[in-house]
Amino acid sequence: MPRPDINASDPVFEWAERTPWAVAIIEDGQVVHYRTLRLAILRAMAAFSDAGCTPGHVVGISMEGNVALQLVVSLALARTGIAQVWLPLSDPREYRERRAHRLRVVSIVADCTEGSLASVTRLTPEVRWLSDASTSESLLDLRINGTDRALILTQSSGTTGVAKDTVETHEEEMIFARRANAVCGCRPGERYMTLTDIRFWAGLTRAWRCLSNGGAFVVPPPEWTVTTLLQFIDRTHVTHLACTPMHIQLLLAGIDGDNARLPGLRQLRSGTAALPLSVLLEVRKRISPNLYMYYGTNEAGTITAAPPELLDRYPECAGLPLDGIELEVVDQNDQTVPLGSLGKIRVRGEGIDPRRILASEDAGVHSYKNGWNYTGDIGYVNAGGVLFLKGRSDDVMNFDGIMVGPSEIESVLSRHPAIADSAAFPLPSAIHQEVPAAAIVLRHPVPMEELEVYCRQHLAIRTPRMFFVMDVIPRNPMGKILRRRLTELAVEHVSKESATNSDVRPAHQKT
Repeated sequence: MPRPDINASDPVFEWAERTPWAVAIIEDGQVVHYRTLRLAILRAMAAFSDAGCTPGHVVGISMEGNVALQLVVSLALARTGIAQVWLPLSDPREYRERRAHRLRVVSIVADCTEGSLASVTRLTPEVRWLSDASTSESLLDLRINGTDRALILTQSSGTTGVAKDTVETHEEEMIFARRANAVCGCRPGERYMTLTDIRFWAGLTRAWRCLSNGGAFVVPPPEWTVTTLLQFIDRTHVTHLACTPMHIQLLLAGIDGDNARLPGLRQLRSGTAALPLSVLLEVRKRISPNLYMYYGTNEAGTITAAPPELLDRYPECAGLPLDGIELEVVDQNDQTVPLGSLGKIRVRGEGIDPRRILASEDAGVHSYKNGWNYTGDIGYVNAGGVLFLKGRSDDVMNFDGIMVGPSEIESVLSRHPAIADSAAFPLPSAIHQEVPAAAIVLRHPVPMEELEVYCRQHLAIRTPRMFFVMDVIPRNPMGKILRRRLTELAVEHVSKESATNSDVRPAHQKT
């Protein structure tokens, strides 16, 4: 059966026709209406066409300013059938260069010189695109049928610790959005804010879906504190706030009193990782009772949701599968386990397809099997079909929702001349879920400051927060690193040091 002529930007243009003067974006005192957003997208489309970008190309985005302009660039690329890959400036240049080469990026949209890459044409976005002044310019809608075309290329560390590039098509985005909207979508005129940067997949798709629903996307103030953020939320009448557990902890630490500080929120969304029960209860009491918990992956989108009424009954749950999602918990032989028993979580449904994985050393073999996507998490389902998560089925670390594979860190450490052996492992954190740490065996002494700078050049945010110097890395008889043992040793050592010395260096511990 042929699929309809679709483009994921269509709903935004429909709202621009129906409600041209409705607010689309609020940013740092700037208000962009849907009419202006449409004009800006058309101007950007013309600029990309003049630069030789054509449907089927892959264009990178490395921008750090004006979020409204970033969204214009993203929507314009989508409407012209050009795939986009975000290359955040927070990643080292060599990392961005490798990824751009692997994905055959032909041009890069950058608003600063740091975003330029070798052998890739740089396109400069223009703030004038957002002007709503009368103009005599002829603006054509160069819209392309998005069916079977890539919309966005995302990245995750995957279930094996190996970085994966996945593709999302226009059709898949609309499928995922439809599922999520049934539980968490904002309504026309409502105001949606996410504290996750739109340069990352989760933040960008939330912005897209807000605009596709006719809502107003509210950009957080730059370099916000809890006080300034809360005041801004009050002033702009935000109705939906999407956070990570790290943001939740920051908000709790900055809020005084026991009454809900944000009673006007229709929805406070938290995802990427579970909240400890004590924290979840505090959130519903001191921030908003309208807390929604979500569980999802890059490959499958949002999988489960737990609205407030479900959290009332099962406060530690991950929620019920969304419509169209089939979820099972299986054993090592891929046989379903009894209700209440732990096992591997697998899902399937429309849009969940192994062909979405573009580039990976494992080529999706480990995450897909017989039509099922294996999420890499373990958990159980109760008699009511409610999912409870109990951790990862492998060694991948969850650092603020960023999946960090030990091999990523160990590969970089192995190239340092002072390091003879290394092992990366997680340390538990009340704020970040887990933080990456590393045990190292030295060939010769090296200043820890030098090692930290070296890692930041190659790993950026994935840099270990602590280094533990050891005589030997513990391994089992098969040579496998005993990561859990390393975590136990590190936690015990840090606890002892903290009890006797309040000035323990966070970058280096000696075991």
